Amino acid sequence: LARETWAFFENYVTERENWLPPDNVQVDPDVGAARRTSPTNIGLYLVACLSARELGFIREEEMLSRLRDTVSTLEHMETWHGQLYNWYDIDTLRPLRPRYVSSVDGGNLAASLLTCAAAVEGVDEALCARLRTLARGMDFACLFDGRRKLFSIGADVENGRMSASHYDLLASESRILSYVAMMMGQVEPKHFRRLSRP
Repeated sequence: LARETWAFFENYVTERENWLPPDNVQVDPDVGAARRTSPTNIGLYLVACLSARELGFIREEEMLSRLRDTVSTLEHMETWHGQLYNWYDIDTLRPLRPRYVSSVDGGNLAASLLTCAAAVEGVDEALCARLRTLARGMDFACLFDGRRKLFSIGADVENGRMSASHYDLLASESRILSYVAMMMGQVEPKHFRRLSRP
């Protein structure tokens, strides 16, 4: 299963896709790879590169090359306060409309960038620094509701407003977002106590 999972990335994350993973591949009917991606998709791919190396599917140099290629793409993509938009066209690298920034997607990507930085530290210091720079450039405070001490679901950049709903459950997809933002010192740790326990 792991080898088949890696095969997806091996086959569909190439120079043609600007080293970005497509969101999905439709096989029945045979539509092929979607020409869009998200921050979570990108983060999963980056960590998959580490996993493929650990499992012996690829050599270290291929892992480093793939990480460098994707980082180079990320460094040229349009962002909002350092945050990637929710969807991009992988051919043009332009954000898809309506432009929206998802708090959780940003947390997933930042966690993946920092994980990869830790993995290549001592092996490729330049790549390590680039990964950390991308993560640390992501402003999570602008997605945080200081009054409620909770993260907004995201930012509707197209209409210039924050989502009215918030992530308020500990047992949810937003936990990584909270860990990352606290670790980077962008929100106070007491925010974690505001998350409801079932």
